[in-house]
Amino acid sequence: MRKKLLIVGAFLALALSSCHQKEIDQLHSQLDSLQDAKDMIDKQYKEQDQLIAEVQSNFTAIKETELGIADEAQSSEGVNPDKKAQIQENFKLLQDKMEENKQKIADLESKLDQSNGRFAALKSTIANLKRQQAESEKTIADLKDQLEKKNIEIKDLGDKITRLNSSRDSLNSVSAAQAAKMKEQDEAMHTVYYIIGTKKELKAKGLKEGALKSADVDKNICTKIDMRNFEANEGMDLKTTKAVIYTSHPASSYSIANKSAKDKDKIFTIKDWKSFWSNSKILVIQIK
Repeated sequence: MRKKLLIVGAFLALALSSCHQKEIDQLHSQLDSLQDAKDMIDKQYKEQDQLIAEVQSNFTAIKETELGIADEAQSSEGVNPDKKAQIQENFKLLQDKMEENKQKIADLESKLDQSNGRFAALKSTIANLKRQQAESEKTIADLKDQLEKKNIEIKDLGDKITRLNSSRDSLNSVSAAQAAKMKEQDEAMHTVYYIIGTKKELKAKGLKEGALKSADVDKNICTKIDMRNFEANEGMDLKTTKAVIYTSHPASSYSIANKSAKDKDKIFTIKDWKSFWSNSKILVIQIK
């Protein structure tokens, strides 16, 4: 008898140990997912801050070059051929810096479009950078007019700036199209479908017991959602005391538990949304 009790005790200890290990593994998996998400966001913030710093540095260089050209043009010594060549070279520097800034601002706009609202503060920063860019373009145009009055030929460089503006508009159109395509791809990647109902309700929609796997489900009768924003990620009250999931999802990625010790209504919670939707992009739940 004692030997049997020892065997039973060992079996229970092993079972408890296995359960604890399973919970620990689930926690580790969730922590890894959270860390990966944090690392990705930190990297995006770092890239964003670096772009902003580079644009601001370029604006400083542009302003210094503008002032230098203005001083040279207004010099009491007049503008000799060597100085004209230097002024033209400085205009080329302005053009290069302006072009670089336009590209970096376009990159920032692309990051904002792809952030799904995470970088909301970036919108006002981009608006401010665009304002500074527009002011620089006006200053350069005014400076060009002043130099032409002093017979400093910069027509070719002025044409380059005009072409640069045209190129910027084309780039913005391409960037907007690329951002729209990436947004569409992102939405498609994270779109999933679910349907919840009683046996009678599911049957009325064409779902029969024994044929409720995702391959047999018409998406048109389901609710379409973004898996990242699904209510069940925080916990969905199924308002029933009995619920069965028919589609295939990893058991460790979700739970269906009583609302409380007294309230037997079920709460459906997705613990790991990436894992949960890895097997099926359709969820079918039958409730009592």
